[in-house]
Amino acid sequence: MFLPGLKELAKDKYEAEVIDHWNSNAFSESAEHLWDNTVDSDKLLRDVVVGAASKHVEELLDRGEFVELMTSRGVFCLEVLKWKIEHEEPQSPSSPNPNIDCGFWGATNKNKKDKRKH
Repeated sequence: MFLPGLKELAKDKYEAEVIDHWNSNAFSESAEHLWDNTVDSDKLLRDVVVGAASKHVEELLDRGEFVELMTSRGVFCLEVLKWKIEHEEPQSPSSPNPNIDCGFWGATNKNKKDKRKH
């Protein structure tokens, strides 16, 4: 049984550390330890690590230990993806770049001459 407020205090302290140390080995190590030692339903601390990972995922994907964490713990990876989708500002759909010939969008490279017969 936990003392009232103890989990909230742990969350507040962990959040403060994550703000300063998200781009370090310590972040990935603490995330791994937290993920392996809490139950799925214990969202308080898990949400801190998932939120930080989601916020900084582009930079963290350059870190080998973070990639290993994401690769070895599929549920963690899924939670990061879900958090990113749910908490990011929606972006308006962009039109395809007309300078890229990608076929799928039907765009053509402007540098190519139109070879269709008229």
